[in-house]
Amino acid sequence: MQQYFVKTVLEINQIVALDEQQSFHIGKVMRMKASDTIVLVDDAKQAYEAEIVETGLKCTVKVLSHLERNNEMKAQVTVVMALIKKDKWDFFLMKATELGAARIVPFKAKRSVVKSDDEKLDKKKQRWMRIIEEAAEQSRRQCVPELTDPMTLKQLKNVMSDVNLIAYEKESGSGKLFRDCLKSNQSVTVVIGPEGGFESFEVEELIQMGFECVSLGKRILRAETAACYALAAIDALVE
Repeated sequence: MQQYFVKTVLEINQIVALDEQQSFHIGKVMRMKASDTIVLVDDAKQAYEAEIVETGLKCTVKVLSHLERNNEMKAQVTVVMALIKKDKWDFFLMKATELGAARIVPFKAKRSVVKSDDEKLDKKKQRWMRIIEEAAEQSRRQCVPELTDPMTLKQLKNVMSDVNLIAYEKESGSGKLFRDCLKSNQSVTVVIGPEGGFESFEVEELIQMGFECVSLGKRILRAETAACYALAAIDALVE
C-alpha cells in the first residue's frame, strides 16, 4: 500500500484531510479511488491503515486500524556528507533515506566542488526535504530523517554519537573495519568526504575531536557510493 506522512497524531475512525501534494499524488498519479486503502504514519511514528473517503483537491481518508511494524534501523546513524554535485547529492539523499539514516548533515568540506549559498539555502533545503520524504514513504519508514543546515568542520562536534567514524580513502584495506568499531545499542556518526577526498588537516582535526578512521575496503569508492556502503554495513552489523 502507498504510504504518506501526516503531521498529527492519529486515532482509529478519525477523518483526515491530506495536503494538496498528497491529494494530487493519490488522485492523479496513483489514480486511486474511494474505498482504496493507504498507510498513514503520524507524528508519533505509528503506522495506520486508512481508507480513502473522497479524492480531489483535498483528499480525505478514514483511519481504520493500527499497524504493528517497525522498519527502522536498530542503530541511530548520522551521515555527515560533504557537499557534492547536484545529481549525486540527490541520489545520496534518496539512498541514505532508504537505507535507514536517522540524520543527514551536509558538510562544507575544503574540496567540495559545490559551495552552499546561504541566500538559496532555504529553497535548497525544501527540495532536499521533498526528496527525503518521498524516499521515506517509498521505503515504508516510520521516520523522516532529520536534515540539518550545512555545517563547517568545527561544527561537526555537535553531531557526534557514541561511535564516530571517518571513511578515509587512505585507510583502504589497512584501517579498522566497521565490525571492529561497532557494538549493539550504540549510535553512530560517519563522515564521508567530497569527490576530491579529505584534506589532511580535516582528518587530523576530526581525529582530535574523537573520530576514528575506518576502511571501506580495498577499492576507492565515489562519495555517494561510500555513504551507501557505510549505511548498509552498519545495518548488517547491528541487525
